[in-house]
Amino acid sequence: MKTELNPRGLVRAVRDQIALLDPNLAVFNTETMQEHVNKSLLLPRISALLLGVFGAVGLTLAAIGPYGVMSFSVRRRTREIGIRMALGADSGSVVKMVVR
Repeated sequence: MKTELNPRGLVRAVRDQIALLDPNLAVFNTETMQEHVNKSLLLPRISALLLGVFGAVGLTLAAIGPYGVMSFSVRRRTREIGIRMALGADSGSVVKMVVR
């Protein structure tokens, strides 16, 4: 039934009218269309949320990986980088060396 009023307030009146038309007809589980749509979309929404969370975790792990490798490489070669800088290497060439 379509109404401009609050649909929850009309449930009792609709049940009474249906009982007048057919007393043997059982009316149960009444819900608004919005409630029905929300219920039917619950599983896809949860699935989308979980996929989003797992995607964000995967992206974070993928970003941390190269950072860890670069950090390990620079830490291992700290003395070499210091000597190169002391001998006059500019920072651009040192950065290229580290990234390469």
